[in-house]
This record gives sequence, structure tokens and C-alpha cells, in this order.
Amino acid sequence: MRSEATKHMDAYELQHLQERIAAMDEAELEEYRAGIDPDSMGFFEEEAGEDGSNEEADTL
Repeated sequence: MRSEATKHMDAYELQHLQERIAAMDEAELEEYRAGIDPDSMGFFEEEAGEDGSNEEADTL
């Protein structure tokens, strides 16, 4: 599944990113995470609650 941040990457770019992240130590990983826009991390082509699964049920 692709995220908004990776939707335009080809398979090679995505694999390279995954390998780079896997090789990071804790400090590098914190720095990498700090530089990511949280709004760009959602799933691509699917919004939360689109199928009704994330909607709260009315219990009153």
C-alpha cells in the first residue's frame, strides 16, 4: 500500500528509501521523522472512514 508521500515513487526508489530507513540509527531516524509532514503520510486513494469503518456509532 502506498502513502501520499510515496505515491509517485517507482519500485526502485521505494526499495532504496526502505533500505535507507532500515539502516538508520535512532538519532538519524528521529531527524528523518522530524522532517516529514504528517499530512502527507495518509494512505493514497483511500480516506479514513470512506467505507464507514472509522465512523463512531451513535450509542444514545
